[in-house]
Amino acid sequence: MKKDEQKNLEDDITQKQLEEEFRQLNYRFHIQLGMSEEEATQKAQEEVQTVFSDKGRISREEIEHISGMLESLLSAFVIVLVMMMVLFRSVVFGLLAMIPLTLTITMIYGLIGFIGKEYDMPIAVLSALTLGLSVDFAIHFLERLRSIYNETGSWKKTIDEMFEEPALAITRNAIVISVGFLPLLVAPLVPYNTVGFFLAAIMAISAIATLVILTSIIHIARRSVLK
Repeated sequence: MKKDEQKNLEDDITQKQLEEEFRQLNYRFHIQLGMSEEEATQKAQEEVQTVFSDKGRISREEIEHISGMLESLLSAFVIVLVMMMVLFRSVVFGLLAMIPLTLTITMIYGLIGFIGKEYDMPIAVLSALTLGLSVDFAIHFLERLRSIYNETGSWKKTIDEMFEEPALAITRNAIVISVGFLPLLVAPLVPYNTVGFFLAAIMAISAIATLVILTSIIHIARRSVLK
């Protein structure tokens, strides 16, 4: 029953797209190009059938690719989590390293849903990049924090030193890379605009999540984390 309802819904959406496409083409041929009403109607019908057929075919192909990428994203998330646990030789630090990544993915794709942007191929490709970019700052931050704490044995001294050179380096890195992607916003192709905006957002959000949220969580649970 649910499959039938979904198919009916897809058919309704398809029909609405078809009608809108026809209306725009008919207006252009009849009003802007000066064709007669009969000629404009016939020409619009031919164009709609061709264009819509191509769109339907591309859409089905994209859905298959995107579904595969979503599965790959979930698999990669689990693999990265295991790698973090192995890297830090700690379940706790492995989970902490995933916090900026999780927050970045949640905020980025929450924003995509909020503004109503379709989950297209550029967005799907960015999913894989988000995993690597978002966890990078956390790795450097946590490794340096643990090293300093082992040397000093004091949380106050550790956090004071962390927000000197290490935090400054992360901030500068995030700013430089984010600004470096911004020129893509003026590119003539929409996929480039999408990549430029979201890569800049990924870098900015992951840096803030690492320096602010991750630090706050460690501060609250420092007795359990730093032992």
